[in-house]
Amino acid sequence: MRGRPRDGEASAKSACSPGHFTVQPDGPLLSSTFTSTGIDSVTIDGSRVSLATSDGGCPPVEARFLHRKVGTIVLARWSSCPGVKGAVRLRAVLDPACDAMKGTVTAKKAKVHQPFIAKQSTCATGQVTCGSAGVDLSSDPLNCVWCNAKCNSSSTCVGGHCVCATGTLCGNNCTDLTSDAGNCGQCGFAAPPGAGVGALAR
Repeated sequence: MRGRPRDGEASAKSACSPGHFTVQPDGPLLSSTFTSTGIDSVTIDGSRVSLATSDGGCPPVEARFLHRKVGTIVLARWSSCPGVKGAVRLRAVLDPACDAMKGTVTAKKAKVHQPFIAKQSTCATGQVTCGSAGVDLSSDPLNCVWCNAKCNSSSTCVGGHCVCATGTLCGNNCTDLTSDAGNCGQCGFAAPPGAGVGALAR
């Protein structure tokens, strides 16, 4: 039986297959802005690679795997992906231990050029690795949306957003817009000196 491909070889599949790599908090894979709040990931299954994002991602396609001393270079191209204009390309390097992937996703017509770092996940479905623990970014108040994005003590993480038990979230603090002079009626609106906060907030 043949083992891991030798340095310099290309192979039909990756030695790291099957592998599920969750993107760390550097930004979403298929957006030029930070609008994605899902768990973006790269999956390798045999000779095929797929991308998963909160917007849908890209389905499995045949990829190329080039084996080097520094790791395995992964090259994949999608002629189209749902919701993304034009072709999408992935170029990444898997470390020799298959623990991490570092690369870039590009889609020129959609003006996407997104570098990313992803780590091999051994967590349950729907979780990502934050530090050494598997967490659910949609409900963990210590890792809400992204790893280490903490909700304050008076709010909880619901659907990937910090939500106040009472009051309104302004910045990272829960406040009462009817009595907070620094957030009078709306976040960031300061009541004029001497003005009745309650009256202005109505």
